[in-house]
Amino acid sequence: MTAPLRRDDPRRRVIVAVAAVVFLAALAYPVAFFSWYFTAEKVSARITECRTDQPHPLRCPTYGTWRLGNGTNSTGRIYGQDITREDVGRVVTARATRSWAVTDGVFASSPATYAVIAAVVDVVIVGMVVGLRAASRRR
Repeated sequence: MTAPLRRDDPRRRVIVAVAAVVFLAALAYPVAFFSWYFTAEKVSARITECRTDQPHPLRCPTYGTWRLGNGTNSTGRIYGQDITREDVGRVVTARATRSWAVTDGVFASSPATYAVIAAVVDVVIVGMVVGLRAASRRR
C-alpha cells in the first residue's frame, strides 16, 4: 500500500487540479442543459423526417416542425429516445428553441440523460472529497 500524499507533494496539486477541472466540467453541462430545458418553450412538435443513415435502426436522427409562442414556425432536430421511422407524422410534446427541441421528460432524450449522469458524477465527486477530508482529519 502506498503512503498518502503529503500536503507539499507536487503530485497532490496535480491530482487536485485535475479533479477540480473534471468537477467543473461535469457541473457546467447539467447547469447549462437544465437552465435551458426549464426555460425553453413547451411546444407540440410534429416529426417530419427520420433519417436512417445511422447504424442503429431503432434510433434515427429525427427532424420536425413546431410553432413557438411568438407565432414563428421553427424546424430542426428533435432529440428523443425510442423514435423510429414509424413515428414520422406523430406529434410529441417537447421543449424547444428556434433550431432544436428535446422531447418532454427528464430521461426522454440523450442530452437530458447525459445531464443527469453528469449531475450524478458531481454528487459522487463531492461525496468522495467530503469522505476523504473526513478520513484525513481522523488520522
